[in-house]
Amino acid sequence: MKKKFIIGLGIISVLVLVLVFIIFSSAKTSSLDILPSKQKETISQEVVSFVSPHHLVAKEIIENIFQKVAEKNKNISVESIILVSPNHKNAGNGWVAVSGEARNIENAIVEPNTKLVEFLVAEKLAYRQDEIFHGEHGIENLLPYAKKYFPQAKITSLMIGDGYPDAKAQILAEKLAGFDKQKTILILSADFSHYVGKTISEFHDQKAISVLSNLELEKAKNMDIDCPGGLYLLMKYSALKKCEQFNLVDNSNSAKIYKQDFIAENTSYITGYYSTGTKKIIENISLFFAGDVMLDRQIRTVMKNKSVDFLTEKMKRIFLGPDEIIFNLEGPVTNNNSVSQNTIPGEKNHTSFTFDFETTKNFLKNTKTKTVFLGNNHIWDFGQVGWDETRNFLAKNNISYFGDAKKINESAIKKISGKKVAFVAFNQFLGNNSDVVSANISELKKTNDFVVLYAHWGIEYARTENEKQKTLAHNFIDAGADLVIGSHPHVVEPIEIYKNKAIFYSLGNFIFDQYFSPETIEGLAVGVSMQDDKLDFYLSPLSLNRDGSTTISAGKKKDDLLFWLAENSNISSELKNDIKSGHFQINKK
Repeated sequence: MKKKFIIGLGIISVLVLVLVFIIFSSAKTSSLDILPSKQKETISQEVVSFVSPHHLVAKEIIENIFQKVAEKNKNISVESIILVSPNHKNAGNGWVAVSGEARNIENAIVEPNTKLVEFLVAEKLAYRQDEIFHGEHGIENLLPYAKKYFPQAKITSLMIGDGYPDAKAQILAEKLAGFDKQKTILILSADFSHYVGKTISEFHDQKAISVLSNLELEKAKNMDIDCPGGLYLLMKYSALKKCEQFNLVDNSNSAKIYKQDFIAENTSYITGYYSTGTKKIIENISLFFAGDVMLDRQIRTVMKNKSVDFLTEKMKRIFLGPDEIIFNLEGPVTNNNSVSQNTIPGEKNHTSFTFDFETTKNFLKNTKTKTVFLGNNHIWDFGQVGWDETRNFLAKNNISYFGDAKKINESAIKKISGKKVAFVAFNQFLGNNSDVVSANISELKKTNDFVVLYAHWGIEYARTENEKQKTLAHNFIDAGADLVIGSHPHVVEPIEIYKNKAIFYSLGNFIFDQYFSPETIEGLAVGVSMQDDKLDFYLSPLSLNRDGSTTISAGKKKDDLLFWLAENSNISSELKNDIKSGHFQINKK
């Protein structure tokens, strides 16, 4: 009996041990099943954010980016979407608005992530303002796509106002990245370049794509986009999520889609997503050149009666994007009263210029200019005192300059995207020795990646460069200059390609009151994009209006100047056709 009891007890013990083993194994297996699954889902969320247009002209582009991201994240069921839009009407209160309202999208109710809404409000990162989201196309145009491609996701909508500070955008990105650990996608609903025409849109987009790829947060606010704060948020959020690789999907614009270049409604579109991986560095240098700027005489009167903003108000977006904007500041900045204002041609002092401190400061700010060319024949109109005041003014306002009549070698060197760019001046009218300038170029070429020679030369109002200009330009390129830009004639002159380097003999006027001929009220702005082994040139004809403003030329005015420029330039037939389109390219090798 005792033996049977012992055997029974042994069997029970074995059964207990087996049961414990089964339970433990089951628990262990269950735990292992769950943990790797979570890890797998985290890893398989290849895309955490993307940028899409909201302009429905680009509906095929919108469809494509949503479809692409859905395919990339096919291994997970996206649970939450943060949809970020500009606040187009600047409605409501505060920098950021959030909606906690459920929306009816394609006969289905889409709920917001209420916990996220409450969190943002509690942390004072956003104000809940449901009513201002009604009619906001940056949100409403993308909600159907979000519902279609991520049907299970809760969609939380944010709107960001103009001028949203980077510091606040950084905090918001950190909070959003920490709130949802997985299965969340942040979408920036944004259109890029506006109102600048097809060629400048393409110029601006080149820079924006490099900024997205390089995650250059500090440059977000200067991009030609309708939501700079959202751009910063997108990049910072993606970096925090360790998804730093930007993958470009589409880049186009409404002019290209409609096959008609129009200024007023042109909009550009960039789509792409951030995925796991390190960032792809794009070394892009973006320079923007314009011609002669004169802020005295009738222009001074216009600024007094209207405003400094009025001069470039209708073309202000053209200044967004470039690393450097360079033009010829045709006179000194001094504390003297104007002696040319209200004079007429031929009268004493009609061509003696001085520019006011405050208006010049505002003009430079409006045009986002950080460097000016001073090597012109008016910089000494108020003598040594005027020159000293000009230099002090520029230093006080952190504006670089190049072109000093008493220092022939005067240049400005800028570090841009890891490269060094040297700007060198030549002034034909104040005794500059071209051989000394050429020697300076040769020395600068040894330590700089790109050398620009900006010249003040030629004959006023002559539409063709003279032999002296040609000889000088060729000598400067032989010495090592990579690009030659000309000023002084007050009219646009032809382009030449010499030893695979571009020479713009004259860009004409930019801001000036010379309204006496069709040629003097035309100007040319040139965008230069340097990337890899090629230089892209984007040409934008300008119109100087009798009211003192300058605008981007459109239609026949634009086409006529580009046609004239192409037909009168000493270039190949293929390049002539490119110039007529407003864009040409030179391979550096």
